Amino acid sequence: MRKYTCTIAFALSCTFSTFAQTPFLTQNKLIDAQKVKAAAKAAQSLWKPTHEILYTPDKNNEWTKYSENNYTYDTAGNLLVSLSDNGKQKIKIVSTYDEKGQLLTETTYRTDTGSDELKPRMLKEYTYDPYIYDLATSFYFSTISNGDWKHFYGSCYKRTVERDDQGRVTSITKSILEGPDNYVDQIKSLYTYEGTSKAPASYEYQTSNGSTLITSAKYVDLKWAKNTGEYLGAYSNKWFTEGNFLESATIKSDSYGDILLTATDKGGGSYEVVQTYTDEKLKSQKEIQKYEILDNNGSFKYSDLFYFNTEGNAATDDDLYQGAISETRYDDHNNIVLYENRNITSAGIDNATIADGIKNEFVYGGKHGEITQTTTWTYSYNDKEYMPDSKVIADKFADVSTGIEHIATTPSDMKHHVSGVYTLQGVKVASSASTPLPHGVYIIDGKKIIK
Repeated sequence: MRKYTCTIAFALSCTFSTFAQTPFLTQNKLIDAQKVKAAAKAAQSLWKPTHEILYTPDKNNEWTKYSENNYTYDTAGNLLVSLSDNGKQKIKIVSTYDEKGQLLTETTYRTDTGSDELKPRMLKEYTYDPYIYDLATSFYFSTISNGDWKHFYGSCYKRTVERDDQGRVTSITKSILEGPDNYVDQIKSLYTYEGTSKAPASYEYQTSNGSTLITSAKYVDLKWAKNTGEYLGAYSNKWFTEGNFLESATIKSDSYGDILLTATDKGGGSYEVVQTYTDEKLKSQKEIQKYEILDNNGSFKYSDLFYFNTEGNAATDDDLYQGAISETRYDDHNNIVLYENRNITSAGIDNATIADGIKNEFVYGGKHGEITQTTTWTYSYNDKEYMPDSKVIADKFADVSTGIEHIATTPSDMKHHVSGVYTLQGVKVASSASTPLPHGVYIIDGKKIIK
């Protein structure tokens, strides 16, 4: 499981991780994780992979089998059981759901070395707000101790939702379980409204500072071009999509002074959000978030860029300092074919250097259009290119509504080689065999070659 953390100035820092055939994602400040997913055709929406094989590069740069994974689902397509076996250890995860498809419990079983007995190891339990979909009001994480489930303090939490007499959410407080019946407030979001409007007039985000909560960000004077009146949650892309659009706001900050937020609707679903500082000492900085629709298939790119003028002048588009860019591509059947997330540094967007990143590529080889291959690449700063990280081959599928199964055609030989020139220790030294290299023994196309 891969996990990335994105730290931002005025909103939540987030982590996000996914199953094998779904992109590994970073949830950026204005990107809703649900936006990036393999969107199946209606006719194939109930076809799910039941067997996958995970491959990783070995020291000889060949794709080598790492584990086998089996899955079962309910008739709605919710994952009930996953079983992973790498030949040394088996891991089984059993999940239950409510009538809305919200995850209720997740129990993890694992074998000990040299044993085939699956023993319970971890338990996750959720409850939810009755009105807001997928908003967990409690989460308990437990581990086995002397045969009994024990809460893992520091990882369990509850959310307290307060509403006014019109049913509008006025605050949500997340409290961490630090000991038996000892909850400590960690995060709080507060909302105010004007008159009978359901559109927030202000939003405040508080975080823990020892035993108290302090304001981390406060958005006031919210001006909405349109608003659905439904709960928006913390500052996210939902404030600019799905029937909402925040035109402007002022972000109050004790450390930075007032920060002006201005959003522009670029049409067709694209938009741009600019944050600039009113403090004269900070005019050399600005932050821009862009959401760009790339084609008629719904492909899009999201950029969160920070600009800094080293001479103290007002920041311009030529003063790019660092940022994160994610790009998702769909084909004309609305199937995801590429996901890439990269962090960049250097001056000027056209000359930006990739600092690190991850990329997923997909192959649709199932007879109903299912994803049969997902290849993951990670960016090597030293090599200045993407390097192979893992490959998942799905070869069995089932229509969960009927139980009908089918086997997909997969490559007969997965021991094909990773491109490039490598040392015997597995270090890549060149992209092509034609590159001049010192005399020695190298691995080229999976074969030992003396140069």
